[in-house]
Amino acid sequence: MADLKHGKVSIAIPKELTPPKEAGKLSPEEVQRLPKPPSGIGSACEQAASAIEKVGKLLTLPPSVTAKALREAGQRAEGMDAVVRDLDVLRTTVQQANLLFDAEAWSLIRQVKDQVTAQSKIDPSLAAPFQPVLDYVGQSGKATARRRPKKTTPPKP
Repeated sequence: MADLKHGKVSIAIPKELTPPKEAGKLSPEEVQRLPKPPSGIGSACEQAASAIEKVGKLLTLPPSVTAKALREAGQRAEGMDAVVRDLDVLRTTVQQANLLFDAEAWSLIRQVKDQVTAQSKIDPSLAAPFQPVLDYVGQSGKATARRRPKKTTPPKP
């Protein structure tokens, strides 16, 4: 297995799918210049490899283009497609976990704000230590309120 790491995340992928040294370092322009094959490149490579073996010496190819090289390239392409699909599923899971964690934290902080607001009516000294929290919740509420569409009354006939 090959391990890829970035920040707090590490993934293990099959050794034969170890990314080339350039992967992750290409500029947007370099990425744009890469040829974009249609889906099914693995099958096309396998079919070409079989045909090369079938015709033998009748077809002259560059020395680097062999049935074995085609099969390996196709397998790497399809294998990495599967890794990308797996990462998409994991990314969705992590994004949803983030949303759930954020919602839990927001719920807790709002409960603190509600209790401080209520109890500081009896003991005003309670508000001062929580002022940054109260400001935070207040600002967030205003931002949320701004995002809501304005209610409009339909015109009367």
